[in-house]
Amino acid sequence: MALGLLIFNAATSYRNTLKLVENERSVSHTHQVSTELEATLSTLKDAETGQRGYLLVGVIYRL
Repeated sequence: MALGLLIFNAATSYRNTLKLVENERSVSHTHQVSTELEATLSTLKDAETGQRGYLLVGVIYRL
C-alpha cells in the first residue's frame, strides 16, 4: 500500500510540475505581448505627435 501511495504521489507531483511549466510559459508570453503592445502604443503616439507638428508647421508657413 505504501508503494502505491508513493507512486500516486510521484505521478501527482509530475503532473503538477508539468502544469507549472505550462503556466510559466503562458505568463512569459503574456509579458511579451504586453511589452509589444506598449511599444506599438508608443510608436502610434509618436506618429500622432509628428503628424500634429507637421500640420501646425504647414499652417504657419501658409500664413
